[in-house]
Amino acid sequence: MRFAPIIAVVSTFLPVVLCLPIVSERGSDLSIHRREYPGPSFDVFERDDGLDLDSRDIDDVEEIYQRSRGALKAAKQAAKATRVAKAAAKGKTSPKRPANAKVTFGNAAKAHLDELGLHGKDRKKVKKYHKQVVKQDMKNHGAHSARVFHLAHTGGSDPNEKNHITAGYYKAPTKQGHPGEQIKSPWAIKHEKENPGKVTKGLFHVYPSEKKKVPSSWTKAAESSASRKKAEADRHAAATKAEEEAKHRRVEAERLAGGSLSAEAKKAQREAAKAAKAAKKLGKKE
Repeated sequence: MRFAPIIAVVSTFLPVVLCLPIVSERGSDLSIHRREYPGPSFDVFERDDGLDLDSRDIDDVEEIYQRSRGALKAAKQAAKATRVAKAAAKGKTSPKRPANAKVTFGNAAKAHLDELGLHGKDRKKVKKYHKQVVKQDMKNHGAHSARVFHLAHTGGSDPNEKNHITAGYYKAPTKQGHPGEQIKSPWAIKHEKENPGKVTKGLFHVYPSEKKKVPSSWTKAAESSASRKKAEADRHAAATKAEEEAKHRRVEAERLAGGSLSAEAKKAQREAAKAAKAAKKLGKKE
């Protein structure tokens, strides 16, 4: 056969040609993968248009993420253990609390901050202002910690009371995990002594110095809150007035229609209606 040598040569080099990667000009080396075909003992390498990751690659990424997360957690635990060890070396059972943690805020104070719309840095500034005022007064009464129940305000049980912060003072705790004993204000002690059986909350009125600079965020928030409350009160008053006017119009319409009669007139109407009904029945019988 004339073409036998040519066929032999082609058969020899065909596997080599088919094993070469088929690379597109727009493709990427990352998209080459191997595909095995049953039958002839050769492999074909192809290139996909997409860059899909192999499932094993995804597992590797997840494993790396978990390892880094575990390392971060271990570092935090180690740092905490170091702090506890340092505190124990000083004869303390727990690390020293930060100074600002000695003055906390009650639910009413937090609700007031929320109502004023104070968040983030503005909220921190207002809380810092109250903490500084309370800390300065705590020293005069030997208090270890304090809790702010009401933010600075005027009035209260006494309408003439000047601007003050309502706070409770406490002694150092005798047992770990338990609050310290409350320190009652001099006014509360005197009031309970003069009124046997009367128990007060024992809270202090702390008066900020007029020289103490008030945070601008606190002033602006208070003004905005007052404006909102005034607008709400005006809307409520307008709604009440409109309701009263509508009621007055209904009563006037009933009066003109004869609906708003005196009790005697209404009684006479009922008796006349009964008499007419009885006469009608009597006429039917006849």
